[in-house]
Amino acid sequence: MTSLRLALAAVLALTVFAAGCWGFGSKEPPASAGARAAAAVSAAPGRDARQLDEVGRLLADLDSGDVLLCWRAEEALGEMGASVAPRTRAALGAANPEARAAACRLAFKFRDEPAIPGMIALLDDDSRLVRSTANVFLCGLTDQDFDFRPDATAADRAAAKAAWEAWHAKTYGPRLAPKRP
Repeated sequence: MTSLRLALAAVLALTVFAAGCWGFGSKEPPASAGARAAAAVSAAPGRDARQLDEVGRLLADLDSGDVLLCWRAEEALGEMGASVAPRTRAALGAANPEARAAACRLAFKFRDEPAIPGMIALLDDDSRLVRSTANVFLCGLTDQDFDFRPDATAADRAAAKAAWEAWHAKTYGPRLAPKRP
């Protein structure tokens, strides 16, 4: 009986995933969702469509809210190599939780140590997905583990986050305030 329940759960999960990927229930094809996201970014104040290079378009796709578009953008950014790490680091502050999680995975892939403070900050994110992803890839990037559990109480998560912050300060020195222009 348990295997039947697992099989049904797997079928349900695949159905939900497929619905998100192929836009079932949507009147527009997924390509138009990506076009809307790119148009929204290019229509932002002070931004010209010509200023958006390939990385900018992929970052807009990453934060579009379209699961398939986000996945493809993460894959394309990952294939571009570590040279795009400083720009993908900005996605740690994206509005979309999937984009923040993708930024953590890309930071790990690029071995982007300057992203560590941003990943530590995500340990108290509202999204369990983001908290979990940030922790897993922080552990992988740093070879450290401070018993952070994404489902723990807020106090336990705060204690583990404080341990991460103390480790970072000890290892990399105190965080400096940004330079003024």
